[in-house]
Amino acid sequence: MARVVDLTGEDVTRQRRKERNYGTKTDLSSTTVERGNTHWAEGSNVNIDGFLGVAGTQRVTGLLDVTGTFNGSGTNNLDGTNNLSGDNNLTGPTEVSGSLDVTGPTNLDGVLTINGDTTITGDTTITGLLAVDGPTTISGTLDIEGATTVAADLELIAGGLLKAGVTKIEPNGKATFGDVVIDPNSIYMIQAPGGNMVSGAADQISLSSSSSSSVSLDSTRAELDYKGAAKTTLDGSKAQLSFGTTLVKARAGAIDLDAAKTWLTGQIEVAGFARFQGVGFYAPNLPSTSNPPNLHITSGGQVYRSTWTP
Repeated sequence: MARVVDLTGEDVTRQRRKERNYGTKTDLSSTTVERGNTHWAEGSNVNIDGFLGVAGTQRVTGLLDVTGTFNGSGTNNLDGTNNLSGDNNLTGPTEVSGSLDVTGPTNLDGVLTINGDTTITGDTTITGLLAVDGPTTISGTLDIEGATTVAADLELIAGGLLKAGVTKIEPNGKATFGDVVIDPNSIYMIQAPGGNMVSGAADQISLSSSSSSSVSLDSTRAELDYKGAAKTTLDGSKAQLSFGTTLVKARAGAIDLDAAKTWLTGQIEVAGFARFQGVGFYAPNLPSTSNPPNLHITSGGQVYRSTWTP
């Protein structure tokens, strides 16, 4: 005779109370739960060796540990901390609304669009084209090792200095090209080992050698000064360079020759009036003739050819 179990007895009631509080072990080979709830108490393990299909919403409030491949084809909302230590392939659009910290190497093969402020504190290497359409501010050192092309204006402000080998351009306009200096703020506009270009006032400019020669131009004369001890004289209207007594000056209506001697090796023709202001006229190599004299000199020193016959 089979044993009869009293389902209303104390033993069955106690067992049902344990199942409600602590759960029970049941082998489920094919089970459908409709509009029910299944609770696995703390310390329980659920092992699924086959396929797990979830058609509805899946919520994980604790740790989700995935050691294999994780494929997410739909929208994936990850609100908590996510540690992804393996390869992660994201083929669809990805939106990150919070902080994104990447401590390892990161490869971005596609287009990267950043609409907000971006701060990069570590070393950054870009092997392809870097196109910046908006304003760019670089507060640190910028080192460019390759060829650089600037299609628009290049402006250095706030005390910037442009250097290129022996070439230096300062913000005040001074430019140094090796041994040649261009300084618009100095009386010596151009300074070179062989001489200088000087501009002391408006409409006045001079070229001088490093030792004793100069060419000066202004609104009143063109002047060539050669040899002698060099000196510079400045006043409120001009800068005067003087190099001794050998001077050629072209001015309005006259040409001045100031030298100890003036040598003419060829012929000289004077179409106008010639006046000698010195104490005498010396011509040691004049040809001789036996003809009577026919010159007349006035008391004022003017010379005439005389037609008088004795």
